[in-house]
Amino acid sequence: MRNVVLGFLAGWLLVRFFGMPVLYVCIFAGIVSLIISFIYLRKEKYVTRISRQEILTWHQAVEFPATLNSEKHQGFSDWYFPKRKELRSVLESHGRFGYFWTASSKIVNAWVIGIRASEGEQYEEHLVNKDRLFLVACLRKDRIT
Repeated sequence: MRNVVLGFLAGWLLVRFFGMPVLYVCIFAGIVSLIISFIYLRKEKYVTRISRQEILTWHQAVEFPATLNSEKHQGFSDWYFPKRKELRSVLESHGRFGYFWTASSKIVNAWVIGIRASEGEQYEEHLVNKDRLFLVACLRKDRIT
């Protein structure tokens, strides 16, 4: 629907401001519509995978993806340490519980996401010292074909 509206709008602008014949405008609007459709169809879709979990300090957690990648954890070498927003949505959809480090940090502190099953999957976010121990879960994306 969006591509039809944009194609129509582009055509109207060409007729109104440049005096182009209607046939050319229709052809141009069709081309714009096809280009926009192609752009939206090319967006790749992914499913996110979670690595094994370990209890580490934040500094160790930053190095954890390199460890997973070097040992080809689950047969892959593209694991990464997720930021706060992404980790929260993934943990929520995978039903994981506990307090997890995120890649989001300040100079001395870093963000931890807490998920407590006992209270109906309540989520918390805390800025804590990087020397404390929390769970770490790295992510990777599998393209859906």
